[in-house]
Order: sequence, then structure tokens, then C-alpha cells
Amino acid sequence: MPKLKKVTFSNKVTKIGATVFNTTPLLETVIFEGSTPPTFESATLHSGTTPNTFKIYVPDSAVETYKA
Repeated sequence: MPKLKKVTFSNKVTKIGATVFNTTPLLETVIFEGSTPPTFESATLHSGTTPNTFKIYVPDSAVETYKA
């Protein structure tokens, strides 16, 4: 997955593991289709000690829910 630039999680995804983004250094965009945010394991959005920098898109009606 090192060349992965975009990933979409369907509304059926309920949990995202801690190492899911560890081998995706080129990742630019993450899209969540569900209105309810999935559960994230600790450090999911970090690769090692450096946070990943990618854009996250969610449904307009769920922005506040994802922020919380």
C-alpha cells in the first residue's frame, strides 16, 4: 500500500485499527461515507512518531459529529 493516495471507508466500517495508515506515506485523501464516525484505535492517524498529513472528508451532515 505504499503508493496508495486515496482511500474511502464505507458507512459499514465501524472500527479502524492502529496500524492501518503506517505504510501509506503518499496518502493524500481519506473519505468516510458514514454519518457515524468509526472507532479509532490508539495512534491510528500517526505513522510511527510523525502524524500523517492528509485531508479527511465526511458527509456534510456529520461534520460536527466527527469533530467531537
